[in-house]
Amino acid sequence: DGVTDATIEAMLRLGARRDRIVAAVGPCIGLRAYEVGEEFETRFLAHHPANYQFFERPKKDGKPAPKPHFDLSAYVVTRLRLSRIARIDGLEACTFTNDSEFFSFRRSRTLGQPDYGRQISAIVLR
Repeated sequence: DGVTDATIEAMLRLGARRDRIVAAVGPCIGLRAYEVGEEFETRFLAHHPANYQFFERPKKDGKPAPKPHFDLSAYVVTRLRLSRIARIDGLEACTFTNDSEFFSFRRSRTLGQPDYGRQISAIVLR
């Protein structure tokens, strides 16, 4: 089921306890900006039909978007909730649209910029 599940399972093998695991979901590309291919949607829905809730085709000029859009943040938070960990914190912000605060690979490619900044994620056991 993905990175979150595999990470939590690895943490449990190393001695972590679900009732002490705290996850923080940081800013990421938002639903309105995260256009994905049909094959991405097909793969997710084949894995689990309930994943339909993470896809949308936003309307523009009264017409649905030609490609599906994916709600990455909602998907990650849902996977974490299903894992029954102690707490999930987060900062919901779109890295694509919030160019004054976040770097975005996709934004840099959309704007034809030669490079983009980097962000980091970390897992800490204590």
